[in-house]
Amino acid sequence: NMNTIRQLCDRVIVLDHGHVVFDGDVEEGIARYSGVYHGKFPVHYDLNDSERQFQSYGNRIRITEFDFLGKDSAQYDRYETLRFGVKFSSNEDIQGTKFGFVIVAMSGEIIGLTQTMETVANVEKGKSYYSELELNLPELAEDEYYFFADIFSDDGIGGHCSYDHPNQPIVFRMIDKNPKGLKWQMRYHGHTRLRAMEPIDLKILES
Repeated sequence: NMNTIRQLCDRVIVLDHGHVVFDGDVEEGIARYSGVYHGKFPVHYDLNDSERQFQSYGNRIRITEFDFLGKDSAQYDRYETLRFGVKFSSNEDIQGTKFGFVIVAMSGEIIGLTQTMETVANVEKGKSYYSELELNLPELAEDEYYFFADIFSDDGIGGHCSYDHPNQPIVFRMIDKNPKGLKWQMRYHGHTRLRAMEPIDLKILES
């Protein structure tokens, strides 16, 4: 239970086949144990040879590349727009394809789903495509996160048909260049920053 470790421990040791591979910060230790963290935040992913999660759907569409755009490292201020490009090819004529990502903290905690509400492409057999998208995540606290690219279509009432889902975690980091308010402590405050309250009235009460 990673959340219990986070709450109770101020140091983590990670073992691999009996050998110490990490000794230090709790969040980094949990991330290393989860098998996603690698200390870097690349901006380019070649997904051609990645294993696929949904082999039952065949090879109808294939995501081949993913890029974070305009960055040397996938690290973002919480008010900065994430821009990325996805290259994919199709072996069928398919209408209404969309993209969706489930964002996950390195601890394994699911943060939430982001998706394109409108159609990205009506794809044709034998053609390749390159789609640019953008995303704002000001609610995310400072930490490292990952997601898996997914291209799908829906039936209009919430049903989901995934055409490709490479099992390559795409990693990024959120930072806060101008922190305000209380010092953020992940173990107590979580990964989501709720919107600030606004005072609207104050009355002096008679004693």
